[in-house]
Amino acid sequence: MCITSLSKLLQNIAEVPSVFDVTIHGLATDSRQVRPGDAFVALAGSRTPADHYIDEAIDRGAIVVLEDALADGELRTECYEHRGALRVPVPRLRGLLGKIADRFFEYPSQCVRVIGITGTNGKTSVAQYVAQLLTHTGSLCGVIGTLGNGLLGAVEPGSHTTPDVVAVNRAIARIHDQQGRAVAMEVSSHALDQGRIDRVMITGAVFTNLTRDHLDYHGSMEAYGAAKARLFAREELHFAVVNFDDPFGRQLYQQLEGKCDRVRYSLHEAQVELWLTRYQPSATGFEASVDGIWGAFDISAPLLGSFNASNLLAAMGVVLSLGVPVAQLIPAVAKLTSPPGRLESYLGANGVQVVVDYAHTPDALANALAALRAHTGQRLICVFGCGGDRDAGKRPEMAEQAERGADLVIVTDDNPRTESPAAIVADIMAGFANPQAALVIHDRAEAIRRAVSLAQAGDVVLVAGKGHESWQEVAGEKLPFSDAAHVRRALRLRDGVA
Repeated sequence: MCITSLSKLLQNIAEVPSVFDVTIHGLATDSRQVRPGDAFVALAGSRTPADHYIDEAIDRGAIVVLEDALADGELRTECYEHRGALRVPVPRLRGLLGKIADRFFEYPSQCVRVIGITGTNGKTSVAQYVAQLLTHTGSLCGVIGTLGNGLLGAVEPGSHTTPDVVAVNRAIARIHDQQGRAVAMEVSSHALDQGRIDRVMITGAVFTNLTRDHLDYHGSMEAYGAAKARLFAREELHFAVVNFDDPFGRQLYQQLEGKCDRVRYSLHEAQVELWLTRYQPSATGFEASVDGIWGAFDISAPLLGSFNASNLLAAMGVVLSLGVPVAQLIPAVAKLTSPPGRLESYLGANGVQVVVDYAHTPDALANALAALRAHTGQRLICVFGCGGDRDAGKRPEMAEQAERGADLVIVTDDNPRTESPAAIVADIMAGFANPQAALVIHDRAEAIRRAVSLAQAGDVVLVAGKGHESWQEVAGEKLPFSDAAHVRRALRLRDGVA
């Protein structure tokens, strides 16, 4: 556990008179996570002022509150007491929080090799594959991302793809304390834009792809791409692994010349650092041949879809760049498992296969459907929806991909949040060339049950959008809901099992 004095924590950042110096036992930005003896960092949210949760934090035992010196529009320079806690004004608190967190947790990212992974799709899979491959080859590796934070097998749930900079440093420190030697971290565009990995030392960076998403936040694809590119502008970067099949990846590769070691990976381009010369899908995965600067070798991977072959190339590029020999890598690839909610397959007694996947962008949905099409000679049924309070422009594009890739489409609800489910579905339906052919069933559980009941032997049902999520967010409330649980229930009903 990290413990430090307030004066040491804020040295050369803010003045702390000796009379106010106290010992800090923890650092938190979420008032719900405050423990006795902690310092609470009070930052304004998108809907709440900076001081909104201060009293709750103090009630939970915070002895120090760090607040921006200009939080209320007036410059404060002196510490003062409030309800038994010390309130400390910090100039430019948000911009300096990375430095404060790095210092409190004793510079954890300097003790392990942190791999940052960014891109619209594939971040979770690449992070998981990197962690699995390194662990299987003798180097314990943790993950930070959508599925949670921690060493494999001991991951603690998280609320964001990339948590805030305090939580990031806490997670890295915990992984290091548990003998982890590396961390595979998903890095979202929001995180890069909001400074959530400020002062985190990144050894290697991965770019997977850039397709439409989050335009409600970034406003344009140019701004979205620029946010992603920030990961590769870091001076400490040793190497970058870049998808050369992606147009933005090609551009990024050129920009990195002379700045760090560069590894291009590709499913189609020969003469790059890592490329696929053969890809043969099977019922349970694929066989492939790989060539590049590490030589030519064959692999057998228990993963579905050519897009997963691309994700695997990215992960192998990282592991090979870290010095793992090919001879150790090959057997490790054969031991890989898909992350929860990523083409997660369930087989009914009657030969119906149902697959749960997190695909929630047009490109991801197209890739998932194409992957499953290669594994079935029968019908492909797709169940999907679109999230509320998010980029509405991608909704008709999702419909286009579903109609193009599936034989039957069922449109349903997927985290409508504060939006009208009917309005979301109307946006989706506008993208169908033949909307009469699609079924609309707002109740997601019923949509899954209907899809499974309509499937015949040999058919594949894709339930897309939520993946690993265990809730449905409706009107500001997270209600328990698991696609996987409802798939299992629907299969039992179909198979006549109570």
